[in-house]
Amino acid sequence: MRHGLTDKELGVVQVVLDRFEKQRLPDLLKIRDKVDAGELMTDIDISILETAVGEAKGSIEFADKHPEYQTLIAEVNHLYKHITDKALENQVQAKS
Repeated sequence: MRHGLTDKELGVVQVVLDRFEKQRLPDLLKIRDKVDAGELMTDIDISILETAVGEAKGSIEFADKHPEYQTLIAEVNHLYKHITDKALENQVQAKS
């Protein structure tokens, strides 16, 4: 057991982190850059964000049990909040 995780749990964490690093994070950073540039999110952007947030919901319970991952999870949640706040701001500006 490493970090208080069984080998199976550690394997799951590794798969989730790999998928996040190789798939979700690059997509989220592109969306962040887009909304930071004042652009509106597309339906595809929204779908990507919804999927990522949905996958992240279980991470809060996980972080409670494994505090060594709390900083990472908090930073990812901050990224989600930044994207959604900025996207809303852009949408409001586009309507005015």
